Amino acid sequence: MTTVRFQMEGERIVGFTVQGHSGYGEAGSDIVCAAVTSAVRLTECAVNDVLGLGA
Repeated sequence: MTTVRFQMEGERIVGFTVQGHSGYGEAGSDIVCAAVTSAVRLTECAVNDVLGLGA
């Protein structure tokens, strides 16, 4: 199962972690895991671009 945990400071989200495998398909060919990865990378890139943070 894929688990997402948000780190909070008060009511603000200041970070998150994503772990696990969705179990929809075999590792390496699971379209659900691919979609989660895509969403996480999009979020990372958007936050870095907007805030000017470097990885």
